[in-house]
Amino acid sequence: ERMDKILLARGKKWIKIVGNIFSFRNILKLFKLSGKRQLIEKLSEDVRIKPEVLEGSLNEYYPRKLHISQLPVPKYYKEDAGPYLTTSIVTAKDPDTGFQNFSFHRILLKEEFGVIRIVEGRHLHQIYRKYQKKGKDMPVIIGIGWEPILQISAAMRPPYGVSELEIAGGLMGRPVPVIKDSDIMIPVSGEIVLKGYIKIDKYDDEWMTDILQLRDRKRRQPLFEIEEIRGVENPLFQVLLPGGQEHKNLMGIPVLPKIWNELQNQGIQVEDIHLTGGSGGWLHVAVAIEKLRDTDGKTAILSVFNAHPSAKGVIVVDNDIDVTKYEDMEFAVATRLRDLHKQLIYIRGIRGSSLDPSAKYEEPLKWGLDLTLPFEFRREDFKKANITGGCEDSGRVDK
Repeated sequence: ERMDKILLARGKKWIKIVGNIFSFRNILKLFKLSGKRQLIEKLSEDVRIKPEVLEGSLNEYYPRKLHISQLPVPKYYKEDAGPYLTTSIVTAKDPDTGFQNFSFHRILLKEEFGVIRIVEGRHLHQIYRKYQKKGKDMPVIIGIGWEPILQISAAMRPPYGVSELEIAGGLMGRPVPVIKDSDIMIPVSGEIVLKGYIKIDKYDDEWMTDILQLRDRKRRQPLFEIEEIRGVENPLFQVLLPGGQEHKNLMGIPVLPKIWNELQNQGIQVEDIHLTGGSGGWLHVAVAIEKLRDTDGKTAILSVFNAHPSAKGVIVVDNDIDVTKYEDMEFAVATRLRDLHKQLIYIRGIRGSSLDPSAKYEEPLKWGLDLTLPFEFRREDFKKANITGGCEDSGRVDK
């Protein structure tokens, strides 16, 4: 995260590799914003602009024909099943409604085909199930290197039927330019596109290191049959390290507006929200609030679980604690944890995250810790002292 420069490298193949596009500071620069709160407000805007459909074909906008062997696809970890596409945005069309979904999915690349991880219940899975019922393979376009705001939109999870393309248009303040191929809208701003079908009757095993840097379990997933790969004349191949900070940002930042809005809807005065790095930027959430009512701490905990069902643990603190700093959070635990019976909430038997390895062995658990101070406590007893600004009032000390 300290290194905000976009990385450009030449691999063993002629296509150059690009990465680290989504450091937090780069995301702020992308939207011309100065801080997290502005970013949350920006992503919360309910502005949608329909894409602009251009004349022209896939071959015109992506003129260079490529072969799978030309793509510099890394195998990121020794334990992975093989080389993976990790910035692949899959777009598919609902055969009944015409709704078109854009979302990230990892793809294991083999010699002539891919194996795609489709998370159960997500929008792409819902569309895939419809094709299964119709007995037809699902046509898809997969993009690599589409413009960054479109990628952030593809990482968001709006309600089914809300177009990520229209969200991207709203965030950019202009329509996303697209062309149509096989009745699927394809943004023209990308580097590489893969065209093909996700098979409804052919599967293979895949596993990859996840956002917690743990090896995911072996899963039987559908094959992606590649018909064609095309790119711009000198394409860049975008990479993303699984479990790295860029991965955590791209996955976690779109969740922040959901949590923020849910807290505000419950009348909570929010100061800051942080998805902690040790939990993959996903499982644990720290929230700082200005407490207005005795119940605000516990209300905030339940609101986070409602907005972010994958969350496993939530800590709520007063607004003098910096939730982005581990030492501040440990200080809050050390000085403000008094009575677990009053301050701890735990819930069993409720759906959690598939990324949590402990869920394979025990009944899922969610917990919340309210570390806000009761109103009858003197806040001055719990606040750190301030260092003076100078030595004017101090006596001189001679060596």
